[in-house]
Amino acid sequence: MYVLLLTLVIPTAFVVGPWQTAAAQDSHYLNHLYGDRSTLLGGSVIASVDDASAAYYNPGALANVALKDVFLGTKVFDATRITLRRTGKQDLEIDTEGIAKAPSFLGGMIPIQSKGHRFAYSFFKRASFKIRMTATAVDAPLAAEDPTAESNRLNLDLDVSLNDDWFGLSWAYSVTPRTSIGISNFFSYRSHRSSLFRSVEWFRNDGTLSIGIVTREYKYTYVSALWKLGVMHRLNDELILGWSLTTPSIGFGPLNDGSAGVSVSVARSGEESGGSDGDIFLADFQKNLAATYKSPVAFGFGASYKYPKRTIHASAEWFGPVDSYDVLDPEKFIGQSSGDTLDHPVVGGALGVINLSIGLEEHLGRSVDMYFGFHTDFSSVKKDQEGSIYLTEWNLYHFSGGSQFLFGSSQITLGLGYAFGRQESDQFITIDDILRPDDLLNDEKETVAHFNRLKFIVGFGVRT
Repeated sequence: MYVLLLTLVIPTAFVVGPWQTAAAQDSHYLNHLYGDRSTLLGGSVIASVDDASAAYYNPGALANVALKDVFLGTKVFDATRITLRRTGKQDLEIDTEGIAKAPSFLGGMIPIQSKGHRFAYSFFKRASFKIRMTATAVDAPLAAEDPTAESNRLNLDLDVSLNDDWFGLSWAYSVTPRTSIGISNFFSYRSHRSSLFRSVEWFRNDGTLSIGIVTREYKYTYVSALWKLGVMHRLNDELILGWSLTTPSIGFGPLNDGSAGVSVSVARSGEESGGSDGDIFLADFQKNLAATYKSPVAFGFGASYKYPKRTIHASAEWFGPVDSYDVLDPEKFIGQSSGDTLDHPVVGGALGVINLSIGLEEHLGRSVDMYFGFHTDFSSVKKDQEGSIYLTEWNLYHFSGGSQFLFGSSQITLGLGYAFGRQESDQFITIDDILRPDDLLNDEKETVAHFNRLKFIVGFGVRT
């Protein structure tokens, strides 16, 4: 019973609001796109990227980028809205929205004169997820029906932050006038923390009081290296093909550690206060734990076909599965009030996914181009994985469009993007589950979360 109570702590985050969110995806690979033109084309540029962001999409394309090319970064502002609706014993509807600045890309060519060779640097945020949710409710209608209940109070605080920063050095070489190869060596610094606090105070009309508190927290840092290889081949004047391969990351063991803790405290007064198991106290906190994060192997393919006044771009990228593993593996502990042996691992793992993208480029003149793009962004989360580091399960669909203007050597980009998705779950924990753990699975519901995000895109670069 206690193990079940511990492993189901995290899903309670979705019961009540409000939320404060930014870039609310933590299990997606295409959360962020890089480069102004590439962003508007939905990332469909494995075969056709033409600026320093090639260090990420296809390092082989860097062989065709001018030595003085500097990309100062696309600024993206996200207006995100999440709607949560639940039906069951009590209906529930929650809306939350927020505006935040999305991460940028900074990169450029290293001006080393060498025939056929190109060198570049890049710095960008590969993953970013922040969510802060706080709620206080008195006499909330979320509890299961209880004729003895007179009043209750719920307090909930969830704070999650994830950042994964990449720094890369890249090399590319023109093997032939039509074929080029390249490789990017990236160093990654991943920082992830999560803290959940939930308390319930339950007063009944017979004068009895029950109080329950559940906490779960963990944090870790992970420093690693990985490589991205790319090939670009110009089949003829109209058709270009591109391939990319991303390796799994290799960690620097001594630099990677973390901590994890959990506690459950339940105090009851009177025989009718919600259970017969007596008071509960379970608590554990461990630090200096070895941390691991496993990223998938990925393989991408793209093509670009140029007409006299327009170009069509398409890409597909497969991200391989990652078997379940312990990000943090604290030692088992003995529950203070029960004597049971308990565990609270922090677990990773991912499903394999394929994301598709397509883009249309309209050439309106020598200094003006218009772009339209679409790409999928499927969640890789493994559902029903106890202790998972991931929260979001929605599959997202992105649309983008905008224009690019060239003024001398300066390039300005303006555009919009829109993404949407939905997530379903058959069960969410209600506020009296702490006090009635034996009935934890008896109040099944259908909960649907809708995700909508509007992007405002502004880019600036220096081209030669």
